[in-house]
Amino acid sequence: MQVQADRTIEAIDSALAKDKDMLDKAMLDDIMHARAQLEAVAQDTDETIIKDKIDNLEAISAKFVEIRMNSTITKLCRVIMLKNSRIGVKNKMPQLIILPHEELCPEGVVIEVEKGISVCNALLANDIEIEHACEMSNACTTCHIYVREGFDSIAESDETEDDLLDKAWGLDPDSRLSCQAIVDNADLVIEIPKYTINQVSENH
Repeated sequence: MQVQADRTIEAIDSALAKDKDMLDKAMLDDIMHARAQLEAVAQDTDETIIKDKIDNLEAISAKFVEIRMNSTITKLCRVIMLKNSRIGVKNKMPQLIILPHEELCPEGVVIEVEKGISVCNALLANDIEIEHACEMSNACTTCHIYVREGFDSIAESDETEDDLLDKAWGLDPDSRLSCQAIVDNADLVIEIPKYTINQVSENH
């Protein structure tokens, strides 16, 4: 849990260094206060106290995360529109809009992919080293992603994937295993979770 606290502080510090100007003074003060509270208990032996302060910082920072995400989507969509205007919509390939991830894809990226490829393979082919401990055999949760836009264009998950997703860190309604999410004709907006279940386990 101490490692998770350190990572949470590092992530918020990095985000603030890049995009602090997106915040008003009140929101920035709230985030800095919550950060200071977490830093004060980060080395505590009581994991419950640490987790409470992590959850508090993440809750207070949620609006900041949303603002940054919307800004990134807007920028990446402009890139897509520019590309499409050059090649013609009829000929365009499906595109994955990858939202920023602190370690794997810090600035976010737009990639063109072939229909029928899995999101996991598409990410790996573009040097986004998402975990895939079971070698994409639908037997773990390390390639867990959120499909923020275009979710309904992907074939429904099967029972095995659903059972695995129940064990994934940060499960939410947009969750899929990227090795099982096959790109169709629609563009997809993809978010890679902050942690995998393996990383969370290592912190205990």
